[in-house]
Amino acid sequence: MWTRATRDEIEAIAEGGRARMGGTALRDQPVFQRELGKHEMALQSVRLLSHDVFGRVVDHLASGDPMLPALQQEVMASTTYLTDIAEACTLFAYKSAGSQGLRNPSAVQRCFRDIFTGGQHIFVDRRSYEEIAKGRTGVSA
Repeated sequence: MWTRATRDEIEAIAEGGRARMGGTALRDQPVFQRELGKHEMALQSVRLLSHDVFGRVVDHLASGDPMLPALQQEVMASTTYLTDIAEACTLFAYKSAGSQGLRNPSAVQRCFRDIFTGGQHIFVDRRSYEEIAKGRTGVSA
């Protein structure tokens, strides 16, 4: 997952002066800087989304009410979305790391493998986007 470990690793690689042969250091490239910032904001956004969705579920269940289908749809869709964002962020780090991301052991390589493996889990079902849309538009299952 695009975790603190993945972010810390790509930042360390950039701070270490990684550059392609004859190229500018990664940390000095505006495109890298922009993408790192964008992926950091995406990560923070899905973290807040997850806290919001799961917090509402906890509050709802704590009141003694049963789990509602709409809440279940939000849990599934937010989990899938978080995974999609984590995959995109991790892929960015993996590509940016260059050969350092390929070496074994490599924290970037391990995170890449883990998030794309986790993205295949049954709970991360891209159809959850369809289900939440159906619920919001009144389409019966």
